[in-house]
Amino acid sequence: VQPLPLRIGALLILFGAALGSAWRARGPIARAGRSGRGSVGVAAAVSAGLAGLCALLLSPRTVRLPDPPVAANRPPVILIVLDTLRADHLSLYGYERATDPALSAFAREAWTFEHAMAPGDMTLSSHASLFTGRFVAKHGTHIGAFELPDHEATLAERLAASGYESFGVIANCAFLSPSHRLQQGFAHWDTRCGRSVFAPAGATFLRDALVEATRRSAFPERGPWRWRDAREITDETIRVARHAASRGGPFLLFVNFMDVHQPIHPPRAFRRRYPGAQPDFDMRRDWKRLDETVNGGTHQVSPEERAHITSQYDGAISYLDGELARLFAGLRELGLFEQSLILLTADHGEGFGEHARFGHGTQVYQDVVGIPFVMKPPGVPKPRRIATPVSLVDVLPTVLALAGLPAANDIDGVSLLGEIPEGRPLFAEAFDAKGELATAVRRGSRKFLRHRARPPALYDLAEDPNEQRDLSAVYSSETDAAAQEIEAWARTRASKRNSAGLSPEEEARLRALGYLQ
Repeated sequence: VQPLPLRIGALLILFGAALGSAWRARGPIARAGRSGRGSVGVAAAVSAGLAGLCALLLSPRTVRLPDPPVAANRPPVILIVLDTLRADHLSLYGYERATDPALSAFAREAWTFEHAMAPGDMTLSSHASLFTGRFVAKHGTHIGAFELPDHEATLAERLAASGYESFGVIANCAFLSPSHRLQQGFAHWDTRCGRSVFAPAGATFLRDALVEATRRSAFPERGPWRWRDAREITDETIRVARHAASRGGPFLLFVNFMDVHQPIHPPRAFRRRYPGAQPDFDMRRDWKRLDETVNGGTHQVSPEERAHITSQYDGAISYLDGELARLFAGLRELGLFEQSLILLTADHGEGFGEHARFGHGTQVYQDVVGIPFVMKPPGVPKPRRIATPVSLVDVLPTVLALAGLPAANDIDGVSLLGEIPEGRPLFAEAFDAKGELATAVRRGSRKFLRHRARPPALYDLAEDPNEQRDLSAVYSSETDAAAQEIEAWARTRASKRNSAGLSPEEEARLRALGYLQ
């Protein structure tokens, strides 16, 4: 869709042109009297043409989808990522609030992985691992290196060998924009942002200042840009799925929802669904304050602040869950639900002050790397709950196995369709501009964590899922072995790369999401 300021500007320009044409025709018309009908006709034709052009410019425009691929006998793959969704806020994973009835219903027809781990602490690094099957150390794409290297073979590129065509419908128009190169292998990659009446025009400083002042005072929850919400993403996903299904070829459909990412602002009906909402809490101003002060070590999240944030986060989950119900219904109507491999997961979670950390992008505790993971193979599978720990790097080999493609030998993940190795090392990594910020390795229920600014720690997640009891002194030999494993792992990291500079608009989006200061 054309940006709103551009469309309004086009309308004003064309309207002015039509008036000018009519004014120039006024003199000949007045002199010619009845004989001026020809001039009137010319002016009318010009005005009608301009009006038609206006209608063309101002009408909604959808992104053109690619031409049909060659048909192949492969099942559709639908990969859904719920950005920033931590597993422990879902009743499916034991949460006391019923935030996710649609997701729980979906799980009753699928396999639920009880211990899924994000390989990164932010959208870019985790999605890069999702698409390559490699841990962050291997692909080297994170907050300090914004682009996925061209030599990394993505899921979409590998599927193309079997006749698949890949489509992406994405809400996160910041870290999943084409400039980060995660779209390698996709024929259709839709990262349009949502509309915002507060988007700066960029031409008049005074106008932009007035608009920003109005937004901050009257609409503090609204930003100068926004992503498309779950309703918009669901509508577009169903449209793209219908288009793909009608063509007869195999396809991968990747869907990214953004509704529980900060600044959390669910629709009005969901803002007071759960107790604790504070009317004076500004989800932009106060979130930034907490991010700076809690992570800076000068403030702890108060019970009132935590209650408000949790109420809005859970409300956003409930809103998103309702749209998932609509998405699943749309897939059933299209005949895609049963025949498809459907994977639903998250790229990372969110910290609300646990471990004196807030938000994400700074740590690898379970509130950030403990994510949901539900998979429905084609057909009507018997529901299962699988306790063996898994990672997002396992998605690529699982999809390849289902598509009948050879297993990749340059990846870290394993197929989840067969036996899942017990006790294999699963890594989670966080970076900043200086390099490694924190790294964790999990084997079974034990998780070792190394942080640049904190002492190393060892946790047993089976007995201590919230990581409150450090066992490093009790199990010193195990701690030493894990530390050596991380040291060896660090030596495998991709060489440091310089990413291309971001555009001012991209920098503004990342700053609004809290990644840049």
